[in-house]
Amino acid sequence: MTKSKILLVDDQATERRLLYHALKKDYDIVEAMDRNSAMQAFRHHQPELVVLDLHLPPHLDEPTEGLRLQQQLHVLSPELPIVIASGDQDRRVALELVRNGVADFLLKPVDPEVLRVVVLRAIERAALVREAHELRAEVRERYGFGALVGESTTMAAVFAKLHKLAQSNTTVLLLGETGTGKSAVARALHVASSRADNPFVVVDGASIAESLMESELFGHVRGAFTGAASDKPGRIEEADGGTLFLDEIGDMSPALQTRLLRVLAESEFY
Repeated sequence: MTKSKILLVDDQATERRLLYHALKKDYDIVEAMDRNSAMQAFRHHQPELVVLDLHLPPHLDEPTEGLRLQQQLHVLSPELPIVIASGDQDRRVALELVRNGVADFLLKPVDPEVLRVVVLRAIERAALVREAHELRAEVRERYGFGALVGESTTMAAVFAKLHKLAQSNTTVLLLGETGTGKSAVARALHVASSRADNPFVVVDGASIAESLMESELFGHVRGAFTGAASDKPGRIEEADGGTLFLDEIGDMSPALQTRLLRVLAESEFY
């Protein structure tokens, strides 16, 4: 099994040795003593984690070089976990970096056991983030515009319009015979939009009884009618921040369609 690579950046050889011996059993270690050598090592070895001292030459009295290196690495690899290992005088700076996305902060002298726990946790967390991104990409590929079939001039125009609509914040009316792919287009629009990480909620106007449809859409509070034992959010509320797909909206009663008008026109309801 291939070991994860870790880049240790510290101008003090004794400090690097301490970190090296704490991690060498479980990881491949790359070392650097300043910002330039660290950047070279990063480009050549592509480490999965960096342990960084903020005080690097030529400005050893200030955390300037370490901060510059952290910013450079973040620009090149935003998801790269960086663990700050520095002295007590940098506590405030390091905690601010942690609030802004740095994986963790260790106070020198570093406890080897604490270092191993922090590094393992940061690498595992980064792996989960990568897996989530890969799953999102897979969903986009499976349900996005790539899943729609068509090469004619007419379909090319449809795809161009869909790409434009996916970047907007608007209500879309999809018309077409049964089986032409309205549901697939609706999901593709959702997946390609900025709302993709939020719910895609489907309401089938043809399969839900009219007597239940209003409660399904708008929800109800406890005691609103016989059988309403607790508060229940409606599908519209569940779709907040995401996409509400009203399938076969033409099969809903005119009275219910009138109630939906405010939702569609102003994105709000009582």
